[in-house]
Formats: sequence, structure tokens, C-alpha cells
Amino acid sequence: MSSTQDIYLYKWWSNEDQSVTIDGDIRSVTMGRGNDTVTITGSAACINTCEGDDRIQVGGHVQSITDLFGSNRITVGGNAGSITLGSGHDVIDVAGAISCLNTGCGNDTVSVGGDLGTGLLGWGTNTLDVGGNAGTVIGGIDQDTVSVAGNLCLADLCWGDNTLEVGGNAGTVLSGWGNDQVSIDGNLSLACLGDGTNHITVGGDACHINSGCGNDRYVVFGDLGLGCASNGNNCINVGGSAGTVLAGWGNDGLNVVENLCLANLGDGANIVKIGGNAEHLYVGCGDDLLLVKGSVGDMLLGNGLNQLYVGDNVNCAVTGGCGTDRVFVDGNANIANLGWGHDQLHVGGSLQSAWLGDGNDRAWVGGTLSCVLDTGCGDDAASVGRNQGGVQLGLGNDNLTLGSFSNCSWVDGCWGHDTLTLVGPASQYQITGWNPSCVATITDLSTGAKMTAYGIESFQFTGSQQADSFDLSFLTTINTHACFQAFNPPPGP
Repeated sequence: MSSTQDIYLYKWWSNEDQSVTIDGDIRSVTMGRGNDTVTITGSAACINTCEGDDRIQVGGHVQSITDLFGSNRITVGGNAGSITLGSGHDVIDVAGAISCLNTGCGNDTVSVGGDLGTGLLGWGTNTLDVGGNAGTVIGGIDQDTVSVAGNLCLADLCWGDNTLEVGGNAGTVLSGWGNDQVSIDGNLSLACLGDGTNHITVGGDACHINSGCGNDRYVVFGDLGLGCASNGNNCINVGGSAGTVLAGWGNDGLNVVENLCLANLGDGANIVKIGGNAEHLYVGCGDDLLLVKGSVGDMLLGNGLNQLYVGDNVNCAVTGGCGTDRVFVDGNANIANLGWGHDQLHVGGSLQSAWLGDGNDRAWVGGTLSCVLDTGCGDDAASVGRNQGGVQLGLGNDNLTLGSFSNCSWVDGCWGHDTLTLVGPASQYQITGWNPSCVATITDLSTGAKMTAYGIESFQFTGSQQADSFDLSFLTTINTHACFQAFNPPPGP
């Protein structure tokens, strides 16, 4: 058939299959009730498939395609203005761009070689492949698979187990209940994934990621501004720095290659690895393992068997709750308050103040104690390189070793049988006024410094401050944690 303006094949009384070939352009085509085939070598303004499983091939552009019923196969060699599909399992292949797409009900497959303005996938298991950029993509209530080679402005995947792949940047990604898989090669502004086991990977920076209840996994190769994961065993990996990371109940894993501003992981057996500094780090009840290679601002460990390694300094405070806390600080520490339990504190540099609470505690300070070390109730053992403040041993049979001391420093043994060991020969020190119930003055004859000792039952002397025995095997557990293998090899988009 030669080129004409309008073709009308619809006959309400007939289900006959029809086939039409048009050489050139056409203004409108209306299909019949049967399984029709239309081939247009040029362009078309309007195509209406009506009923039946139709086959439409347009060599050029088409302004609009409307399908009422049936499973149709549509191929467009150029651009398409709008495509609206009804019920049926449709297959659409457009070499150019689509301005507006509505797939309707059914399991539809759509391939767009260029850009997509707006895509509404409707109910069904849909597949959408966009070779260029996409403005808005709205999914249905089922399992949708969406791939965008360029940038994406907005995607709302709704309910279901959805898969989204974006080769460029993404503005906003939304989804409801379901196990969603989201991969973005560029940067992400906002993702809200809802309840379910969600996995999201961002090759660049992510401004805000929010997911509901479930075992969620975040992998951000750049920086993360805000990550909010609700209850569940969440795994969060950040290749750059992280602003704020929040998680609810569950055994969470947090790995930040560079610096962290704030993290609050809630109750559970949490494992944390920070490659740089951590300004504020809070974990709730549970047996937590934490590694910070840089410095810490303030840290709240909560109740449980907590183990912490800080590679540099504690600038503000480390606070522990009930349970056995083991804290290793390679640099200096400002304040440590470890609460009840058999706690162990190691400070490689200087310490301002520490309260170890009730329990059989151990403390080792390689540098200077400038204010107070209070070991609390229990049979405690402490070793301090230089006492410039005071040591309160509390109730129990305590042992204290001092490498040296300054004028006006003090030691109080309180109740129990307490032993003070001084580094150096006995001839280096002069002890006056001493008996277990009196105050003694200890003079270091090599420096002239005087220290006051209360309630010390016995004195001993040693050649040097003994090295601390601190079990750091928990660092292997952290470094080999399955959650943290996303950056092995090192991160890169």
C-alpha cells in the first residue's frame, strides 16, 4: 500500500487478522480486533492497536502509540512521543527517545535507545532498558528491572523485589516493601528503599540513603552524607568519609575508609572499622568490636563486652556501661569512664582522668597521668609512667606501679591491702611517716619531687615499668569481617 493519511482497520464484528505495509509517512493507523501486522517505512503521527496481539514496525518517528488490549510487539526506528499500553505482555523497542511511556498491566519489556522523559511501568514484572538519560520512572507492584545508561532524575519502584542500575548520576530513588537491588555508577542525591533486604551500591558520593527494617547493605565508594538503616543486621561500607550513620536494633557492620562525623548503631553486636578519625561514635547494648585508626572525639559503648582500639588520641571521652570493657588507646586520652565490669584500659601516651568503676580492673598508662585515675571497687592493678595528679585505688586489694611522680601528686589506697611499686632502687626514695594507717610522704631523691601516699600497706621496687599485656586478637575479627570485603581490593568506582 502506498503512503496515505489515515488507515482504519477496526471492524467490531470481525476478529480477522490483517497485514498492512505503508511506504512512507502516515498520519494515523487504527488496528482491528485480530492479530494485526502493520509496517510503516516512514513516520507516523498516531497508532491505535485496539484489540489483539499486534505487530507494529515504524521505520521513522511516531508521535503516539495507544494499546487497549493484547500482547503487542512494537518497533520504532526513530523517536516516540508517547506510548500507552493496556493489559498484556508487550515488547517495545524504540531506537531513539521516548517522551512519555505507560506500560499498563502485564509483563512488559521496553528498550529505549535514547532518552526517556517519563516512564510508568504499571502492574507486572516489567523490564525497562534506557540507553540515554531518564527523567522519571515509576514502577508497579511487582518485580521491575530498570537499567539507565545515563543519568536518572527520579525513580519510584514501589512495592516488590526491584532492580535498578544507573550508569550515571541519580537524583532520587524510592521504593516500598521488597528486596531491592540498586546500583548507581555516579553520584546519588537521595535513596529511600523501604522495608526489606535492600542492597545499594554507589560508585561516587551519596548525599542521603534511608532504608527500612531488614538486613540492608550499603556500598558507597565516595563520601556518604547521611545513612539511616532501621532495625536489622545492616552492613554499611563507605570508601570516603561519612557524615552521619544511624542504625536500629541488630548486628550492624560499619566500615568507613576515611573519617566519620557521627554514628549511632543502636543495640546489637556491632562491628565498626574507621580508617581515619571518628568525631562521635555511639553503640548500644551488645558485645561490640570497634577499630578507629585515627583519633576519637567522644564514644559511648553501652552495656556489654566491648572491645575498642584507637590508633591515635581520645580527644574528649570514652564511656562504657555495665560489662567488661577493653579499651586500647595508642596515643593520648582525655577522659575514660568504663563503668561496672572487669575493665582493661591501655593508654600509650598521657591520660587526664579515668574512672574504671566496680570490678577487677586493669589500667596501664605509658605517659603522664595529669588529673585522676580512680580504679573503683575490686582487686585492681594499675601502672602509670608518671603521676602528676592522683590515683584513687578504692575498695579491694590493689596493686599500683609508678614510673615517676611530680610534686603535689598523691596516691590513696583506701580499704584493702594495697601495694605501691616504685620504679628504681629503694635507695632512690625516702619514705617518711609511713605505716598502714598513716599518711606517708615519698621523696624521689633523684628529682626532689614529693608525693603523698594514703592507706598503702606495702612498698616494693622494680627496675622498670613492665610492658602491658593487652590481647588485640579482636582486630583480626574486625579486619576479616565478611561485611567489610566490599573494598578488598581498595575502593574505586
